[in-house]
Amino acid sequence: MRKKIVKSAVDGAVATAGKPIFIFDTELPGFTLKITPTGRKVFQLRYRMGGRAARLVTYTIGRYGALTPEQARKIAKKLVGMIADGTNPAEVKKRDKQELTEAPTISRLSKDFLDLYGATKLKPRTLTEYRRNFNSHINPAIGHLKVRDTAHSDVERLQHSMRDTPPTANRSTSCLSAFFSWAIRSGYRPDRLNPVSGLKKYKEEPRRRYLSRPEMSALGAAIQSCEQTENISVWQGAFFRCLLLTALRRDELRTLRWRQVDLDRGVILLEDSKVGRREVPISLAVIRILQALPQINGNPYVFCGARAASPLINIAKCWKRILKEAKIAHARPHDLRHTAASVAVSAGASIPLIGGVLGHRSSMTTERYAHLAPSPVRATAETIGAEIAPLLAITSPPRGGDKA
Repeated sequence: MRKKIVKSAVDGAVATAGKPIFIFDTELPGFTLKITPTGRKVFQLRYRMGGRAARLVTYTIGRYGALTPEQARKIAKKLVGMIADGTNPAEVKKRDKQELTEAPTISRLSKDFLDLYGATKLKPRTLTEYRRNFNSHINPAIGHLKVRDTAHSDVERLQHSMRDTPPTANRSTSCLSAFFSWAIRSGYRPDRLNPVSGLKKYKEEPRRRYLSRPEMSALGAAIQSCEQTENISVWQGAFFRCLLLTALRRDELRTLRWRQVDLDRGVILLEDSKVGRREVPISLAVIRILQALPQINGNPYVFCGARAASPLINIAKCWKRILKEAKIAHARPHDLRHTAASVAVSAGASIPLIGGVLGHRSSMTTERYAHLAPSPVRATAETIGAEIAPLLAITSPPRGGDKA
C-alpha cells in the first residue's frame, strides 16, 4: 500500500488476516509504516547500500506513540542523508549498541584507575584512601552504573546518602572527581563532562584536640609503663614520643628510613612530603631517643614493624593501649601534631616559623593555631596598667558597691 504517511493514515491503518501490512510513503523513498497483527505500528526505513543488487536493509526508527509521523519522517530524512554519504545507519546503530553493552561500569573501571593511574601518580597514603573509598562507599552504591552514563544527579544522591558523615562524603566525592577526570582523559566519557563538577562539599566542623600539660605527662608515663610491660615495642614507644616532639605527619615519621636521618647535623630529610623535599630540624630530645633506638640488620626503617624489613603498620592498636593506660579520652595520633603546634604558639614562636616546622605550604593553614597565642594587645594593656596603677594608688580592682 502506497500513501503519504501522516497521522490520519497511521490511525486508520489496521492489519487483517493475521498478517502485518506495510504502508510505503509516496514522498520519501524507503520510509515505511509496519502494522503488526497485534496492532502495533512501527516506523521503518528500507534501503540498499550499493545499488539494487545489494541486500535490502530494514532500519527500525521507532514505535508510533513514542514518535509522531512528523518526527519519524525527520529522522528518516537524516538517515537518508547518512546513506547518501556512504554511511550505513544499521551498522552505526549496531556499533553504538555494542559500545553501550561493553561500556565499563564504575566498579570495573575503578580497578584500572587505581592500578594504572593510582599506583604511579598518587602517594601511597592517598592511594590507600582511594581504595577504601571505592570499596566501602562508591562501588556499593553506584558501582553498577556505566561510566559514560553516570549523571550529576547520581553523584548527588551518593553524597546525600553520606550526609551524616560530612568528611567521608567530601573525601568520597573528591576521589570520584579524580576518577572521572582520568576517565575523560582516557576516552570513557564521550561528552567529556565530569559529573562531580559543581557539587558543593558539605561543611566540616574542624576537629582539633590539644593535649594539656597534665595529659602530656600522663602520656609519657603511659608509654614508659606499656614498654616495661611489653604491651608495646620500643619502636612503638619511640614513635609516639617523636610524633609529639617533631610535629611530623604520622606517615612521614612512620616510614622514615635511617638514611634520611642525620644525627650529627640534627636533621631529618623528608624526600616526598606534601610540600616536596625538605629538611626538618630535630631537637636534642629526639636525637637522644633515636640514638637509643635499636637498629635491625636488613630493616632500613627507623621504627621497625613486626614483619621483616617493614615499618610499623598498625599503630591504632598500640595507641589505644597507651590511651587506656594514660586515661586519656578522644585523642588521635594526629592530635599530637596539633599539640606540638599549640606548645610552639604558646611559647611565642611566630606563625611563619611554626608553618616551617609543620611543613605547611600556605600560612593560612598555620593561622588556625593563632588563637592559642597570648594576645599582644592584652599584654600591652597589662604593661600600661602595671606602670600607672602604683601612681594612682591602685592595689586591687574596686569591688562592686564600694563608694569612692
